[in-house]
Amino acid sequence: MGHITSKDAYKNLEDRINWFTQGAPPSESLYKILQVLYTEQEAKWVALLPFRPFTVKKAAKI
Repeated sequence: MGHITSKDAYKNLEDRINWFTQGAPPSESLYKILQVLYTEQEAKWVALLPFRPFTVKKAAKI
């Protein structure tokens, strides 16, 4: 997945956050906050996690 740029990783995470009721409107501030909280690689991984409760084993498999 080397073709995914840094912005794409954070965009995918933003899309995931927007599935929740409170959501987060897309903005440059949101991307800056996500960059402080997650590295690019972590953002890619977090965006892939399921929405429902999951086990560590399932997270590792993903």
